[in-house]
Order: sequence, then structure tokens, then C-alpha cells
Amino acid sequence: MTQQRKNIFLLVSLVVLVVLCVVAANYYPYKKTSSITQKDVFAIANPAERLTKVVINGPDVSNTLELKNAAWSVNNKYKLDPAMQQVLMALLERVEVQREISGDLKKEIIQIAADTGIQVQIYADKQQLRDFKVVGNPSQIASYFVNNDKVYQMQLPGYESYVAGMFEVKTLDWRDRTIFNGTWQDIVSLTLECPDGDSLIFKYDKGLIKLQNRANTDSVKVMDYIETYNYFFVDQFLPENHEAVQMVSEFASAGKIRIQALDKNRNLKLDFFSHPNFNAILVKINDREWAGIQKARYNKYFPNSVQFLK
Repeated sequence: MTQQRKNIFLLVSLVVLVVLCVVAANYYPYKKTSSITQKDVFAIANPAERLTKVVINGPDVSNTLELKNAAWSVNNKYKLDPAMQQVLMALLERVEVQREISGDLKKEIIQIAADTGIQVQIYADKQQLRDFKVVGNPSQIASYFVNNDKVYQMQLPGYESYVAGMFEVKTLDWRDRTIFNGTWQDIVSLTLECPDGDSLIFKYDKGLIKLQNRANTDSVKVMDYIETYNYFFVDQFLPENHEAVQMVSEFASAGKIRIQALDKNRNLKLDFFSHPNFNAILVKINDREWAGIQKARYNKYFPNSVQFLK
């Protein structure tokens, strides 16, 4: 196993994903070079209030983001991540034409759009507001929208930005990463099987969750720990064909967490796996799905019982 292959499992946090998709760190003064009509040809006013569906299709992506019953979903299967939704809406509202492309470059981009471009269709109810193709060149941080045989280089004003990255996001990265949609008050019991062999059991009792079978525990310390499970989330969902999932037999067991909730539909079974050459922890969710959690977060969920003493 080469180091390059091992590093594939490096998880990208949402902050980094947003930066890649929307704004790079280098600020530069924006110079107006076109009319307002030209700049705003793709922008949508108040998209968060108006839009009901965004369809994104390309060789490597197929995502329908749709608003139904006051909630956004991904491919009618997953809840849309609220942060990703906000980023998308902000981009659609602020995106501007930097310049119109002509000549040989225009012909080249039109051909790329025909071959491998990403089709984007945007709706407000049943009315189609936008229909264009996206072509991106991440090495040059260049993004192009193609519409009616015209090619435009796009930007977010005031930033050097890879706009196309927003439309290259994979299905599981649009998905809401919350896997326990509740607080400690929704928990009946919490059981930990720690990597060192210790077992800790917490149960709801008289308005608090208490550590069982341990003397001299500090209820404040226990509750501070339990509250870390409020709206528990993973850092990234992983597909079944992800390299780390395929190699799970080479990973060591790294503990288990079981949550029994008031609503049994919220019960959570988490099995963790680690490998010394990977910088994240693999987790299997309810025997069905795979995800990754950063080691720094993972370590907080498997405390030594001593830390709960008075």
C-alpha cells in the first residue's frame, strides 16, 4: 500500500470544502469591466426564498436538490446539509460574469461542455429560471458557464474563486452529516466500549444522565461530556467503494458507542476502526453506512473514567 493511496482517506472538513467550492483566500480588488446586465446574467435575486429545485448532472455527478414540505433533500433520499444549502444560495445570488470568452478558447470550452460539462437547471416552483453548463479548470481556478453558444468566465466579486467546484460536489457531500438529530434529553442510555477494554454506561436518572457503577463522579463533568452528543455528526460520509471501506479488514477495532433514545428510530450503533497510516477514524453507522471522523474529535468520545471524578 503506497503512501499516496493511504492518503486518499484524508478527510476534508466542511470548511475546506466550502473554501474550495466557493472562495479562495487571496483577496484582490475587483475592477468593473462589464455592464450590470452582463455581470448579472446568471445571478438570481433572493434564491433562498424563491428556489425550489436545483438539478446538477454531469459525468461524475447526478444530484437533484429539491424543496418539499419545507425541507430540502438530496436525490429524494437524504436531507440537504444546511451549511451547504446556504453556501449554494449565496453563490447563486452573488455569482458574476468576469468576462465573455471568444475565439479559440470559446470553441474549446464549448466542446468540453458538450463532452464533459455539468448541466445545471434551476427552478422556482415549475418555472425554469436558469439552464446552463459548467466547465471548470481547478488548476487555474477558472470557471466557465456556457449558455446559448456563449461562454462566460465566472467569479464571485472580491475573491479569486473556483465557482465550478460548487457543482462538482458529490452526492454524499451534499448530505446532512448529522446522525443523531437530538440532544442529551433524547437519550435514555449511552454505552461505550473503549479501545482500552473499559466499558462505561450512562443512564438517564431524575433529570440528568449519570455514569453508572462508578463512585465519586462529578455530575457537571458527566453532563459536559454527554452534551457533546447533541446533534452528533460525522465529518464525511463514505461510499462503499471508498478505498478505506474496501480495506476495513486491515483496520483495528477502535471502540463502540451505543445510544438508546426515547424515540427508538433515533437509536444509534457506531463501530469505530483505526489504522496507523490513516489520519482519520472509520465508523460504521447502524451496520449500514460508512463515514469518517477526525481523530481529534474521536478522542473526545472515548474518555478515561478518571476524568469524571470529583
